[in-house]
Amino acid sequence: MCRPEREPTCPRSDAAVNGEDPDVGVDTDARCCAVDVSDGSAPVRWCSIDWERAGSDIRGIQSRIAKAARNGNTRRVRMLQDMLLTSYHGRCMAVRTVTTGPWGDVPGGDGEVWSSPADMDRAVDALGVRTHLDGSTAGCPGNRSGGGGIRVPTMHDRALQELHAMAWRPVMEASADPCSFGFREGRCVRDAVEVFRGILRGSGQDTEVVIMRLGSMDDGTAWSWLSDNRGVDPTLLGEMARRGQLFGRSMFPHTPGTVGLGGLSPVLANMALDGMEGMLSMLGVRMVRYADMVAAVTDGSIPSAAVSEASAIFLGGRGLCILGSESFQLMDGFDFLGFTFRKHRGRLTVQPSDGSVDAVCSEIKRIASCSAASTQGDLIRRVNRVIMGWGTYYSSVPHTVASRRLDHHVHITINRWAARRHPQKGVSWVRDRYWHIIDGRRVFSDGEHELMRASDTLRREHTPVRTRSDPYSDPWYFRQRDGRTDGATDVEWTLYGLPAATAPRNGVASGPSRMR
Repeated sequence: MCRPEREPTCPRSDAAVNGEDPDVGVDTDARCCAVDVSDGSAPVRWCSIDWERAGSDIRGIQSRIAKAARNGNTRRVRMLQDMLLTSYHGRCMAVRTVTTGPWGDVPGGDGEVWSSPADMDRAVDALGVRTHLDGSTAGCPGNRSGGGGIRVPTMHDRALQELHAMAWRPVMEASADPCSFGFREGRCVRDAVEVFRGILRGSGQDTEVVIMRLGSMDDGTAWSWLSDNRGVDPTLLGEMARRGQLFGRSMFPHTPGTVGLGGLSPVLANMALDGMEGMLSMLGVRMVRYADMVAAVTDGSIPSAAVSEASAIFLGGRGLCILGSESFQLMDGFDFLGFTFRKHRGRLTVQPSDGSVDAVCSEIKRIASCSAASTQGDLIRRVNRVIMGWGTYYSSVPHTVASRRLDHHVHITINRWAARRHPQKGVSWVRDRYWHIIDGRRVFSDGEHELMRASDTLRREHTPVRTRSDPYSDPWYFRQRDGRTDGATDVEWTLYGLPAATAPRNGVASGPSRMR
């Protein structure tokens, strides 16, 4: 059902056919075409893949897996997972995810890097033949610790982990707790904060909040529980363990008491943690979980120690434990996910925590100290990225006081940076050299780039996600949240439960949003 398209759709291949420069207009993430396909040795099959169709095919199988998992049809789930694992488009998407990621240019123990269409085409075929991990790793030169440093899995191992993660994410979403938000598609920190704010808004002054940090997935117990209750192949767990974990540009080594499954690790961790919300709800406790951080809200009728003890018993049966637990009174305030929550005189206030402001101030100070020889424009671009990221993270809550504090620290740091560059010059000369009047105010600018202020970040109300929806049972809802309502293909309209002939021209649908 998943065959490559005959017509080339790759920008480099089209440019090569037309005799144009293959590097013009090609996005930097299009690593699948790292070499010119006009070379006769490079296959055209990889560059002729229709990625839109491939994504639709994979999403269709995943929706069927989620539906079967919700119905408790384990046999059908296993059959559909095997279909996805052996499909051509599934293997292609796994290879593409690995090669375009931040670790796509880092080799493993075999020294292999997939940088050309020929390499990626061979990797796709290898995923269909070599269904087991190589087991070979290589030390990461940028991270040395203990005996031999951190070990990086091979490209084949990473692609195989991503392929299995695509098959298990629908099962995880089908049994996920409504108020769990970490490592789930279509959910973010702002969703967790808004849902948590709604829980606290209707609570009283005597409300207690228990903040727990989970961890230490015991190898044997967790594996046996996942195998017995979720149907995960124990052979897969045994092969993929002790390989280390890759998240972003950070490599986390395997340590005793943890499961290092790379991209599959957060999926299995969520599956092991699901059910905790239902257990606490029977005690009259509401909770919000983001990754390994849990906030349980009780009205005071149940002691906080009882909540921690019940959670520890629940997690202990699944090979997990609680690393730390603290209880707070809502009227005294507490920090969760970088936000400070406090209820005073019946009014709930949510704002950036002091620790988050101190962390971003330290990062800006580090950037300035490392940019002694950099130009003014380079410094502005690096600092602006940090300020923009901080402002976007806290754009859904009032952040005026924290923004002014951050702007004051940035002003002091930039002044020290400019003064160190010209120790023989006076204050007025340095100010006229780096600060210019723009729109009636003095701004740190080089004429092309301008230093932004955190206080200029506008507040944007965030609508929380429907806690009982997931991208596989209600895909059209998540597509609307992402603003991707235009240009839906006929395959996607059928997937969303709408006939292709009745698909509206303007991209707005009025029919049902579930798969047939």
